[in-house]
Order: sequence, then C-alpha cells, then structure tokens
Amino acid sequence: MNFETEPISHWLFDPTVGKIISAIVGIFLIFVITKLSKRYIVNKIKDSENRYRAKKQQLFLAML
Repeated sequence: MNFETEPISHWLFDPTVGKIISAIVGIFLIFVITKLSKRYIVNKIKDSENRYRAKKQQLFLAML
C-alpha cells in the first residue's frame, strides 16, 4: 500500500506543482471575490453614474 501512495505524495510535494496549485487557487479566489462584490455591492447602487464608476473600480482592483 505504501508503494501506491509514495509516487503521489512525491508528486504533490514537488515545489513546481505547489506553485502551480497556489497560482490556480489565487486566481480562483480573485474571481470569487470579484463576482461576490459585483453581486452584493455594485448591483445595489441605484445611480447609474456611480454604478458605472463602482464597476470600473472593481475591475481595476481585480486586475491588480
């Protein structure tokens, strides 16, 4: 049984794989935070000019 899990654990603890997984998780978190802020903050703004500015600020912060 140890022979089956040893190659998997070696592969998972590889530094390159860890960096790739960290990047994917980071991009996913940015995507989720952006979508939630759009849903709960930007869409509640009634004035169209302020809503436009809020969307642009949200996009700018997501790009950083």
